[in-house]
Amino acid sequence: MTHATPFSVLLCLILLAHQIESKTYTVTVAGKVECCENSNRPCPIYKDRAFVELWDRYKVGSDKLLKKTVNDRNTGNILISATTSTILNFDPYVIIRHQCGSKPKCSRKLTIPIPNGHVKTGRTFSIEHLDLYKPHIGRNEDVC
Repeated sequence: MTHATPFSVLLCLILLAHQIESKTYTVTVAGKVECCENSNRPCPIYKDRAFVELWDRYKVGSDKLLKKTVNDRNTGNILISATTSTILNFDPYVIIRHQCGSKPKCSRKLTIPIPNGHVKTGRTFSIEHLDLYKPHIGRNEDVC
């Protein structure tokens, strides 16, 4: 019976790694954030700072932060884009940290998954007129 030496195991791993092909993905999220705290229609533009983060969800271990930015305080617009390479599935999501409708000394965290169709095609994921107070997508939670 032959035993594998550490060198032969390492050589096999290197050869296997060259056989596995990584894929490159680009994801872009664009939109406008608003705050309809008082049920005003049309909603006013969110003029406070909203922190926008683009993440990749990992099945094992910690998720990976790909990019972060802030909204344009004059227009409420957000635009964030990132490119990453992986041999595993790419499962991106956006986190928007804001204070629209939050309790005093707290903030709110809105988590929005990006649909798979936007990942595979490279289309921009649009979140136009996103009401941070009562969003129609994602999950809002208070962070105190």
